[in-house]
Amino acid sequence: LADFGIAANSADAATRDVGRVLRANPHVKNYLVSLGMPGVTDLSNLLRGSLNRSQRYQAEVRVNLVHKRDRAEASVAIVNELRYQLYEVAAGYPGAVIRVFDDPPGPPVRAKLMAEVYGTSLDDIRRTAARVREEFEATPNMYEIADSEAVDVVRYRVLPDTEKAALAGVTTRQVAEVLGVLYGGVTVGRVHMEEERNVVPIRIEVPRRYELDIHDLNRVYVTNHSGKTVPVSELVRVVQDLENKPILHKDNERVVFVSGEYLPASGVFAVMDMNERLRAIGAEDGRALPVRNLGLYDSRPDTSQGTELLWEGETRMMMDSYRDMTFALVLAISIVYLMLVGYYGSFLIPLIALAALPLSFIGVFPGHYIMGAEFSGASMISSEAMRQAC
Repeated sequence: LADFGIAANSADAATRDVGRVLRANPHVKNYLVSLGMPGVTDLSNLLRGSLNRSQRYQAEVRVNLVHKRDRAEASVAIVNELRYQLYEVAAGYPGAVIRVFDDPPGPPVRAKLMAEVYGTSLDDIRRTAARVREEFEATPNMYEIADSEAVDVVRYRVLPDTEKAALAGVTTRQVAEVLGVLYGGVTVGRVHMEEERNVVPIRIEVPRRYELDIHDLNRVYVTNHSGKTVPVSELVRVVQDLENKPILHKDNERVVFVSGEYLPASGVFAVMDMNERLRAIGAEDGRALPVRNLGLYDSRPDTSQGTELLWEGETRMMMDSYRDMTFALVLAISIVYLMLVGYYGSFLIPLIALAALPLSFIGVFPGHYIMGAEFSGASMISSEAMRQAC
């Protein structure tokens, strides 16, 4: 469960509703909830930013299914079934995003569809990323849409008024100590416990549900050197502004990530559908948005001409896999040809023998249709390898 923009108590309630859905599924063996802290970190979670989920409004639920010999359904089908049930849970919590991830048999990716918006102007990058997200949301069968841009968070800064504090006979340190106890907690000592290997700190903290509103500081008092109590609200001033948003970088370039899951078909169809629509997004200088990284080799960000978009995620990984498998197929055919040249002592006879290779594709497509298997480059190469072996 990756949750953004809802209150901490709502995150806890949403996590409990997710647990009810999981317990009702007979294929779920057990699950582990990590609320307000990172979950179990493996390669997939490390790539998807699990270590950054340490806020009170974020949670992660790791689910273990029963062994495959004890169930008839594949894990992919079970995950898809749970996915739609959990989307209904997220609909009950406005602002919540629930992401469902199944550990892949191969290299993990951050998302099936990943658009990376690069540029030099933060305002232009964020404006373009917001437009890209709108195109993601306008694409049918697109779920779990999210971006790396943080929402606006109001920040209150409590600044001491040194002049008023001096007139009231109170030091700014006294004010800081009181505010530290109220909102951050303070360590007052340490204790050695027999069952603990390390020293345990003793802290004074105000429970979250009893935290004082920043505008009610008139209910908190400090004692001056004359023994009189003075309200803290008379010694400080509260400044309201917005929290600074994080600036992410990749390849030393500023970037905003926009991701989504395209269900149930391959993400290539969604990329083809959105590619032209994304090109129509104009930059501040009036030019069309460059959309790249769909070629044979990876494209590196080049912001010398302004903001641009690069495709990543499962789509890019699939293209890299197809490229490598195609090279492997060409290499295998070349080696077979050279072996036949050495065997026959002729360059022409092997060409006649290899001329039958295109005929092998005649059985590939009917075979996939009969067996109900999805067509892929790996299955095509496997079919060809079996034909050559025969």
